[in-house]
Amino acid sequence: MKSGMVIIIMLTAFLISPATTVIGKADMEGIMRVFDESSNDTIQEAIELREKSGRVDRYLLGQKYIKHLESVDSGGDNKRFIEALFTEISPRRSFRTTQRGLTETAKRGFIKKVNITTSSEGGGSRPEVVATKKRVFVIYHGNIKKGRRPTFNVKIFDSSMEKEILTRVLINSSRKYGNVTDSRVASDGKYLYLFYETANMRVGKSFLWGAKYKLDDSFKRVAYTHIPIVTSVTFNVAEYGDEKLDDPAPVVSTDFVFVITRYKTTFKKSGKTIYKVRKFNKELKKLKEFDIDLTSVVDGQARQMSVVYHQDYFYMVTPTTVGEVRVEAALATPSDIVLVKFDKNWKILWSKTISAEPDDTETYVTGFKMDKNRLYITYNQRKFGISSPLKIYDHKFHQLRKVKVASLGRRKKRLRPSFGEGLRPSLDVFGNRIFLGNNEGENAVVYIYDKNKIEE
Repeated sequence: MKSGMVIIIMLTAFLISPATTVIGKADMEGIMRVFDESSNDTIQEAIELREKSGRVDRYLLGQKYIKHLESVDSGGDNKRFIEALFTEISPRRSFRTTQRGLTETAKRGFIKKVNITTSSEGGGSRPEVVATKKRVFVIYHGNIKKGRRPTFNVKIFDSSMEKEILTRVLINSSRKYGNVTDSRVASDGKYLYLFYETANMRVGKSFLWGAKYKLDDSFKRVAYTHIPIVTSVTFNVAEYGDEKLDDPAPVVSTDFVFVITRYKTTFKKSGKTIYKVRKFNKELKKLKEFDIDLTSVVDGQARQMSVVYHQDYFYMVTPTTVGEVRVEAALATPSDIVLVKFDKNWKILWSKTISAEPDDTETYVTGFKMDKNRLYITYNQRKFGISSPLKIYDHKFHQLRKVKVASLGRRKKRLRPSFGEGLRPSLDVFGNRIFLGNNEGENAVVYIYDKNKIEE
């Protein structure tokens, strides 16, 4: 049975039963897993099947269900799940993101938003940004429109992102290794290091790769892995102890390049937090690999995180479970964000919770930078909806500013659902500019802020 049909069956089962006040654990796990780990096609298929069924207006019924749960003391968690569900996927709403108009806080220091892709070129998502003195490089997931084969592309802009210098396809999907899925980048100022996953869903296998590009207008590839760095299983068949290759996190030190993946355990506090580190020279020859166990300082399964190298130390920002886990999915797990400091040999020196807002989920910490004065992080926050805030800290880890840059929004009139993704943030800082990549419906965008004015 196709996954989209499974979701429709589950939705119908609990939405047409007005007396229901508690969602079955198995049903909710399946629903949340769609948002947490599914492909664009799975989401689009679910939307189309719901539209064709026509039995009930599930969006309006879902809203009534939310209001009912508001009067139930124990219904807070279910209310959060259902509200998020009907905000993200609805037969009466497009699946898209918007700023809903910038808040006063978000306006401070805001320069502009740059559209990286258009629907006519196949759309795009997951933009990763690297800025230099004269150029801005954006790596993104391109050609994501249903029925097309996705690619990883690069677009090069001038420093103000007014002029597009170059557009190029970097990596194609293939029958043997499957579709390109996730990518992350790191830079040493001269070269960009791209690590990415491809997934062959037909055989249940995923593959990790790496490539190195020169940061100039040629964007020449100067090194790459000729064969997969590692082969694992796809998310839909992963079991306890399997290595997960999606959202691989790279970091560049003075002499080496590292990429970090993670192991599947459980999101509950009792779950072990274990990452896999692979060390390369700067020509992407693998030198060694090892595990780092953060169970002593972080609770629950290892999740999407980010790492930087600063003044001979590694710093990692990662989610930690802080509440009861009813659903085995990152976006449904009550989480805070922990900063972990390592020495250059990856020995844990200390850890500190740096973001701990009440009654929310803080996860997908896919943007993190440090300079001589500040720390910058961006992540996904679920709190009756989803947003991607930017938080700025001083080096004593005092929060100086929070900006809600992007959030899931709704359109007032009935529209055909889009084929895009939910929020997935990225970050770079150069000079007095902060570059924040994210998804906006079926397209990739970059928000630019003035670093000095954002703190005024």
